[in-house]
Amino acid sequence: MIKLKILKKIIIMSDYINKLSSPKTPKRWRKSISLPDGTEKSICVKEIENGYIIEFNKSWTTKDGEYKCEEKTLYSKENPLKDSEPELDSSAIESFLNPPIELM
Repeated sequence: MIKLKILKKIIIMSDYINKLSSPKTPKRWRKSISLPDGTEKSICVKEIENGYIIEFNKSWTTKDGEYKCEEKTLYSKENPLKDSEPELDSSAIESFLNPPIELM
């Protein structure tokens, strides 16, 4: 009986130590769109200790059949996709990836 109680305490302590030592799984958000011309655009956000890593990706095939890819990685203190629980429509992502150009 005493050995069973000691074994239970060891198991409880072991579980507690595992919870303390296991790293916190970072939160991730991802939004992507496919345009009619075959271009793919995506935004990926990963939570880190002091903010967020934001990755932009755009891929397409040229008229010559060559595959192209543009990638950009940024740091931000705020999550640009935090309010995007409902899926963003493609026009919102399109305007976020390609801000309008002001003509003079």
